[in-house]
Order: sequence, then C-alpha cells, then structure tokens
Amino acid sequence: MMSVKQKESKLFYNFSLSSRIPKDHFLRKIEEAVDFSFIHDLARPYYSHTGQPGIDPVVLFKMMLIGYLYDITSERKLAQELKVNLAFMYFLGYDLDEETPNHSVLSKARRRFGADIFERFFERIVQECKTRGLIEAEKSFIDSTLIPANANLYSVIDCGQKIELRRTPKEYLKAFEDANPASDDNTPDEDKPQLPKNERSYSTTDPDASIIKRKNKPMQLAYKQHIAVDGGKARIITACSTTPAAVADEHKLVHLISKSYEKHGILPKDVGCDTKYGTADNYRFLIENNIKPSITYTGGNNSSTGLMSKDEFIYDKLKDQYICPEGHELKYAGFIKKQRHLIYRAQSKHCKACGSRAQCTNSPQGRSITRHVNESYAEKAKEHLKTAEAKLTIDERSYFVETVFASEKKDLGLKRAKFRGLSNVTIQSLVTAASYNLKKIVKYARGYGQKLKTAMPPPVFSEGINNVKRYIEGAVAQNTILFVKERLILLFCRPLAIIPVK
Repeated sequence: MMSVKQKESKLFYNFSLSSRIPKDHFLRKIEEAVDFSFIHDLARPYYSHTGQPGIDPVVLFKMMLIGYLYDITSERKLAQELKVNLAFMYFLGYDLDEETPNHSVLSKARRRFGADIFERFFERIVQECKTRGLIEAEKSFIDSTLIPANANLYSVIDCGQKIELRRTPKEYLKAFEDANPASDDNTPDEDKPQLPKNERSYSTTDPDASIIKRKNKPMQLAYKQHIAVDGGKARIITACSTTPAAVADEHKLVHLISKSYEKHGILPKDVGCDTKYGTADNYRFLIENNIKPSITYTGGNNSSTGLMSKDEFIYDKLKDQYICPEGHELKYAGFIKKQRHLIYRAQSKHCKACGSRAQCTNSPQGRSITRHVNESYAEKAKEHLKTAEAKLTIDERSYFVETVFASEKKDLGLKRAKFRGLSNVTIQSLVTAASYNLKKIVKYARGYGQKLKTAMPPPVFSEGINNVKRYIEGAVAQNTILFVKERLILLFCRPLAIIPVK
C-alpha cells in the first residue's frame, strides 16, 4: 500500500559523517592519496605565536581546492555549500554540529599569504607526482593560454588621465614653461611615434591586465598562464607561470624549463612547442642543455612578400658572408644592437645587373640579409626538424597541451579571472594547476605502477591495415616513404613504460 513520509525532527541521531561518504567519492580519494599536513610548515611563518588561534591553514587550502575542483567561482556560494554538503564537511574535517568557515577567511588568507605560498604548494604537489612515478621527463610541451581579466574595455583610459589636478590650469602652464624653455620641436603630435597600446593606456579596474587582440577574436583585457606539461601518460603540469597577456610566449620557455629543473630535477630530453617559441635564443638554450628542439622554425621565410627567402642563400662560415643563388657575395655591413642582428648586403651593381632581381629584392640599394647572433643554433635545430622524431613531437604538442588547458577551463574555473591584480590571478592559476595535478594523482593512485610494467601490445590491424598500406603507397609518389615508415614505428612500436627520473 502507499505510504506517506512525515517530516519529523529527532532529538538524538545515530549518525556518522564518514559512513555517509561513498568509498569511491572523489574527495575521499584525495584525502586518502595526499597528506596535506605539509601546509602547516608552509604557513607557519605567516602566523604569530600569540593571540587567538585562527582557521587551520589546511582547511583554508582545502576550501580553495573544493572551489576549483567543483568549479564554484563564487566564494560566498562556496561557503553556503560547505554548510549543506556532507562530502565537503568530511574533506575539511568538520562535523555536523560545527560551524563552517565564513567566505571572508579566503580573501584574508590571500592577502596574508600572497602568491609565494601557493607557488610552494604547487611545487609540493608536483614533487608528489614525481615521487609516485607520474613524470617521465622524456618530453616536455610548453604553451600558454589567455585568461580573460575580471574587467572590461570600458575601464581603459589614457595614461595621461592619471594626473590629478592640484593647481589651476594657469599655474600648470607657468610651471611647464619654466621647466621647459622654448624648443625647435614643432612636430605635430599625430606625426610623433606612438607608444604601444599597453604603455599609453591602462584599466582603472585592473591595471595589471594587458590589452590584447587575437586573430578572429575581439580586443580584450587578459592575463596568460604559461605551463610546461610532461610528455608521460599522466600529462602532469611540471611548471606554471602567470603574466600579463602582453608578455610574449617565447620569453617564458627558458624560465619554465629552468624552474622544473631547479625545483624538481626534471630536465626533458625533447621539448615541443609551436612556432612562437622558435627563436634563435631558445634554440641555443635547448641545444646547449642537450635538449632536442622540436619547435617549428619560420625564420628566413619571405612568404608574405613573395620574394626569394633567406634559406635560398648559402652562408659561408669561414668568410662570414652569404652567397646568393646567382653566385654573388653578400658581405657584412653592420650590426643592429636592439635585435642583435648582423647585416649582410650585396653590391648594388651586382643586383642591378642580375636577371633575378625582380624575384629577389625591391630595394634600390640591393639585397640585404639579417642574421641573428645565435643563428647557428637555429641551423642546427633545422637539421633536427627534418627527422621523424621531431615531426612526431610537434604533432603531439597540440593534444598534450590543449587537453590540459581544456580541462582547466572547462572543469577547474580558469575560463575567466576570478580576481583582480597579477598576484591574485597568479594564485588562481597556481591553484588551478595544482588541482589538475591532484586529479591525476587520484586517477593513477592505485595500481599505476603495475600498469606501467605491462607494455601495451602492438595494435592488430584488420581492415585498417589496408588504409595504412594505401597511405604508404600514396606517399611513395611523394618520395616520403622513409618518413612514413619511421613515423609508424614511432607511433606503434615505441616503448610505453615510464622511465623513472634518476
């Protein structure tokens, strides 16, 4: 027969919070996999030995982790969820009759700690991943993603508007004339060189954010998260850095690799990046540290002008000069200090009499070529880029790094900055990266070592083998059969066991 449930309040309850949390609950798995007591040592310098005891710093960090792991962007909403969610209470160590922390403790903690303690927290999680054998240190992939700032373009004003008028206009004019006697500079303002957008304007809401414009995307205020991702099965983030969006990606490669090595002894044998990182300075750093530079090189390409590229000229190292396709010499003609480029120029009489001039240069002075002081390392990198191994690493970069960014933005709240100011956005970026690594620790916590001992058997092709054969036969016509064979060997026959870091 049908029953009707009556709401009744009991005076006493036979209840255990731990028994209500399923054994396979994600937060229970984190609690079992990671000992967060190390946070006490990180936070001890920020507390006095006298006064009223505050909230346990482990509780503060766990509160933040809950917000990121469950994509709760509002700290007020997070505090409300803590009051009603049994799993959240269990993870924090609170019982039903205890008052959970107020949302304000999180903002106070960020102001007290600053970004430094969160940096060390992230590094400790990376070390935990390394200890568990989740980091191969064979390959590393580096990239960046934009984090839209918590501000809009309506808050952007010209830097000149920062001046507060404390005197009348006449007093300012007189003081200006006294400090700046008449000069002969009558150049109109519109004819004078303009400073970059980020140097002549700023956001009153978030001055640290940069104005950036990406292809097929509107202009916006943003930050950047730069990460290095290990090429192992777990895809652990080994280094993380946050900057305003105006900072160029290529400037962070050395920093990320150096940080991984200094903090954790992680030095990859191969690094894969997109074309932005393909600079002569980066190639030099990688080659000098015995790291294979699997980074596409675009230097020397004149595809935008349609003229003959620099790659068609031969560099004579002994004579320090270039030889053009017609056999004429381009000799050293100067040095550009800012870009650190050497200039090589052909004689104008040779260019004027050359039948290939229209395809080579539009300059009346003749063809000139610039060479970076570290160009020799770029030339060594180009030789490596011809190998099947380099091509495979470049292909792997997209799905190794992009899947990490997708997880951070979709599941961990990095799709937009929660806070304002570089320090606060750095904290968000670090906790997001730490949360991502914690999910990987939980995923591979049980039986991972045993899985690594069992190599994946080679795939058995049935109908698919015909497609592979057709692909190879088609490649023969393009003289790429050797590359295809090497590529198939690397894809299907390379060892899959993780090599522990020594």
